[in-house]
Amino acid sequence: MKKDLRYDRQVRLWGDDGQSAIGSTTVAVLGASALGTEILKSLVLAGIDSFCIIDDALVTEPDLGTNFFLEAADLGKSRAQAALRLLKELNPAVHGTCSLRSPTSTTDAHLDELRPFSVVVATNMSESRVSSISAYLYERGIPLIYSRVFGFLGTIRIAVAEHPIVNTHRENPPPDLRLDAPFPELQALIDSVDLEKMTDEQVRHTPYLIMYAVALREYRKSMGDPAAFPTTFAQRKAFLPYVMALARERESGGTDENFDQAKTSLTRGMLKTTIPAGVRAVLDDAKCAEGEAATAARGTDPFWIVATAIRRFVDRHGVLPLAGQLPDMASDSASYARLATVYHDRAIADADEVLAEARAIEEKRTTATDADAERDENDDGSGESSKRLKPSPPSPSSISHETCMRLCKNAAAVALQRGTPVDSWRGPGFRPVLATIAATAQTDEETGEVKSVDPKAGSAHPAVWLLMQRAADRFDEEKSRFPGVRFPGTNGIPPEMDAKDLWERVKRIIDEGLKNEEGSGEESMEQDDLTVDSVLAQVPYSVCSEMCRYAAAEPHAVAALLGGMAAQEVIKLATRQYIPVENTLVYDAHSGLSDTFKL
Repeated sequence: MKKDLRYDRQVRLWGDDGQSAIGSTTVAVLGASALGTEILKSLVLAGIDSFCIIDDALVTEPDLGTNFFLEAADLGKSRAQAALRLLKELNPAVHGTCSLRSPTSTTDAHLDELRPFSVVVATNMSESRVSSISAYLYERGIPLIYSRVFGFLGTIRIAVAEHPIVNTHRENPPPDLRLDAPFPELQALIDSVDLEKMTDEQVRHTPYLIMYAVALREYRKSMGDPAAFPTTFAQRKAFLPYVMALARERESGGTDENFDQAKTSLTRGMLKTTIPAGVRAVLDDAKCAEGEAATAARGTDPFWIVATAIRRFVDRHGVLPLAGQLPDMASDSASYARLATVYHDRAIADADEVLAEARAIEEKRTTATDADAERDENDDGSGESSKRLKPSPPSPSSISHETCMRLCKNAAAVALQRGTPVDSWRGPGFRPVLATIAATAQTDEETGEVKSVDPKAGSAHPAVWLLMQRAADRFDEEKSRFPGVRFPGTNGIPPEMDAKDLWERVKRIIDEGLKNEEGSGEESMEQDDLTVDSVLAQVPYSVCSEMCRYAAAEPHAVAALLGGMAAQEVIKLATRQYIPVENTLVYDAHSGLSDTFKL
């Protein structure tokens, strides 16, 4: 089957450029449990370039009960090889391999194996074991998705130093019309329209955008302000009669379709041209900085080069490059095509201007980087170069016209995420989670006192489950097993004893989280009234019993759901489209509740 047919439906979500990015993505998955194979299932079907399963475990009977990519005949065989065989059948165009070594190994050689991959996915590993892997990948800018299933508890953590988003796919974004400050070509088109000389039929087929522009002239005259523009509800209500005054009477009564559209589109059509705060943050980032002092911070990623060029464009014109797209409008084909051509041509001209700037920036930054590298290579230790620097031959630009056009078109929808490595929760980053738990407290209506949660409560806030996951990991670090898990030699320890041990670890983690403020730099953390008791009062003891009941099990239903969610995050990272989970997501399958946290 041809690729364009195989991936037709998903291309409608992220476009040809997004599918191309997926098709060049390589993924390493640490662990071939049910969660790992469910993640790979969705990625293989989506059409990634290749994947590698890293796992040294053998197939056991519990695996057969939870993992649909293992068969009874695989019992006792390599779990990675068995899963690989069936996963490759899903999409012959995707190349798959496996490495039969421990997924938790952190030797230099094993860490270096991860370097070529676009994304690394770690599954069902405790944070103490994944932290070294996270630190290695974080320093090299390789995204890590760390996902776990622990009974009815599911978590997804994205640890990446920096993730630019080229298109957030904002829901119902406003059109970029520029009626408050029309560019010269649009102004010329508006000035050429003389409604008084038009027939009734011609007026009825004039796009409502032109009606707005003509009415705006009269509105400004009446206001005595050549820059007046209706931005509030009251102002738009006062502006509407100027638009409707342009309509021609109909013998049959009623209103023409283009004027009906003018009424319904007024709120979205009459918007001042602005630069969204998130976009402004990208343009003001150090990687878009100019000047010699900012050389070290400059980004050589095509995204940052084009972003720097867009910043120059904004400094020069005061607006973002024109998107060049118009909403549907009631109009005859000729009038709409004329208007659309004006916007389209201007968008291309803006993108061409940005492209010229981008290639100049790219050449300058590449030359500076090559010169620095050659100085390092030729430095004889005396502080002077032992050779005369030779200019590097020009290299082809990494910024195509299509790339620049796409970024300019979506300039109002770019964003930037910066994350933290997995072990960041050991510092002050976990305090907001504790604050969230304390904030769930309810107040007694009669006494006004804060009530403690029912210790036998059947559900808990997702933040509580994140705390319990930490406590279970601490339990595992100290006892080499998770609470509720029975191994030979545990002498039949009852679950109640594990629950008590787990509760003590919960107390210690809360105490450590509240004391560890070093480097937080936030005065609010020192001024809040969080205490161990105020947090612990909102943690029902029943969750300890529930964690022991889970016993680190991996129900397939939860693994399938989390696997699909984690695969979706991989695709977001690969395409740089849509907004990934910012840091950590916690899902409670018992209640169906979920929440996100920045650790």
